[in-house]
Amino acid sequence: MKLVMIEWLDSHSGDGWRKLSEIKEDGESVRCRSVGWLLTEGNGYKVIVPHISGDESVGTSPYGNGDLSIPEAAIVDVRELASR
Repeated sequence: MKLVMIEWLDSHSGDGWRKLSEIKEDGESVRCRSVGWLLTEGNGYKVIVPHISGDESVGTSPYGNGDLSIPEAAIVDVRELASR
């Protein structure tokens, strides 16, 4: 598996009631960065898992926590940080 940092665009919302003129000016996406082990890619998305326990090479089943599925259409950049 590869350890990657994925930069991706996400939507956001405002906080509480605001003037429509303020909302118009704030209408952009948010650039996010997420780091994790690249578990799978294809079918229009990539799945990363930042926390993995266990190791098949020593006879324990691997478990993951904090998995994130990111649509490929939202991905701006993928950088490999390490491989395992």
